[in-house]
Amino acid sequence: MADEKEQQRSAFRVRRGDRVCIGGCWREVADTHIERYATGGSATVLVLRTGRRVRLPATALVAVMPVDASL
Repeated sequence: MADEKEQQRSAFRVRRGDRVCIGGCWREVADTHIERYATGGSATVLVLRTGRRVRLPATALVAVMPVDASL
């Protein structure tokens, strides 16, 4: 059963400080920005605290633990 505070959000709605589930592990988001694919679509780049960058379609659903829910 998923944690009650866990939410499914479009990648473009993820904010700095949120924790996202990437590859089965929860990671804190240090920064986000929007880029364009060569085809013109929008991509969201999540910069994780570890320095890893994850590029997702802006509308991709990701599991998020909002920063205010982790307390």
